[in-house]
Amino acid sequence: MPYKTELHMHTNDVSICARVTPQEAVEDYKAAGYRTIVVTNHMNRPTFQHMKDASWEEQMNWYIQKRKEILQYASPDFTILLGFELRFDGSENDYLVYGASDEFLMSHGDLMSMNLESFSALAHQNHLLIYQAHPFRYHMSMVKESLIDGLEAYNGNERHDSHNFLSVSWASYAHLAMISGSDYHRKGDPCNGGIATDLPITTEDELMAYLMTRNYTLLRG
Repeated sequence: MPYKTELHMHTNDVSICARVTPQEAVEDYKAAGYRTIVVTNHMNRPTFQHMKDASWEEQMNWYIQKRKEILQYASPDFTILLGFELRFDGSENDYLVYGASDEFLMSHGDLMSMNLESFSALAHQNHLLIYQAHPFRYHMSMVKESLIDGLEAYNGNERHDSHNFLSVSWASYAHLAMISGSDYHRKGDPCNGGIATDLPITTEDELMAYLMTRNYTLLRG
């Protein structure tokens, strides 16, 4: 039986658009039969509005501490991993980033003030993976394929029209890796995205290996 892993979800301790606590999110995903979740809370200016005059180090100290709080709900049969959803200043695009350590977040300055070109170079030097999230929503634009590792071909958020059929078509045409995510924000939101693998994903190294080899099946509702 395939093991399900969520790749795109949010909780209200970090993402201001989310309405669900970490504990509630874990309960929903366990009930939906997931083995692993990757929490991708937002890294954008609104996230840090309450401390906009703080230094990057102060902002990251808060962000790192808050994003780790959900880890207390992990268990031997339920793995919780951490990614983030990045938006650069002056852009409407969002990018799901996997493989970033606390040290990476602390040591490279204000990531939101970068652009995709500069961040992509930095990320790939540090063996991170970047996927454009819901690229065909309104106000978003496609980017150079060489700057990303793939795109979110299926986004399950029911409050947005992500035009998933266009994402699948573009990824196929451009030979880009496809991932899937529920984009979960609220208690009771459908847990309908992610990937299925033959073995459970229990570590970040395993997650990165599956993503790089594309040895998974997309979950699409």
